[in-house]
Amino acid sequence: IMTVAAPVWYVDNSATAPGDGRDVAPFTELKFAEVASGTGQQIFVLEGNGTTSGYDEGIVLKNGQLLTGQGVPADITTMVNGSSLTLLSANGAPEITRNTAGATIMLAQDNTMRGLDITSTSGAGITGGGVGAFNASSTQVSAVGGSALALANGSVNATFSQLSSTASASDGILLSMISGTLTAPGGSIAASTGSGLLINGGNANVTYGGSITGAGHRPVWIIGRSGGDVTVA
Repeated sequence: IMTVAAPVWYVDNSATAPGDGRDVAPFTELKFAEVASGTGQQIFVLEGNGTTSGYDEGIVLKNGQLLTGQGVPADITTMVNGSSLTLLSANGAPEITRNTAGATIMLAQDNTMRGLDITSTSGAGITGGGVGAFNASSTQVSAVGGSALALANGSVNATFSQLSSTASASDGILLSMISGTLTAPGGSIAASTGSGLLINGGNANVTYGGSITGAGHRPVWIIGRSGGDVTVA
């Protein structure tokens, strides 16, 4: 018998519907995991059949939740009775999107994201208004019609392979009162109504290596900072 402190939930759009969230019977739609999961629990999203079917309604996370895709650099394991048990095998990153207007990923407080390909069709890729301590790795974001990333009021420890936004109705990337470290070596921000990159307050160390073109306001706007370094390619 294995006892875990908090349940983990599995989602695989290539599995037999509807599933119950166990590793042997994963949910086939991400929205089922959103409903079933609780505060502080982890959701594993498998690469599945390589399409966004079942992964196309976005997700609203709860406080302390972890959203992990198979795009992680190494298997995720745990120790059980002295032996290693693989919880999630590293593979291709699943694409999570939202096929209607709105943000694909809506953060709560103290969330962690890794191993994912986040896209949007008419809204932000990732957004959160009081993010607490937000962690991200092995993830890329490509948004249409909204910010790639819009975070406020918290700290970040985040590395994105790329952050991209096209035709955002606001800013390409928005950081408001954020501390910590954010790095995105690649991506592109084009045709934002607002600024390409807006950093308002906070003292985060920010590095963005992507291109910024066609911003309606300013390519980069930094105001009210209390410290930290900003590097833009």
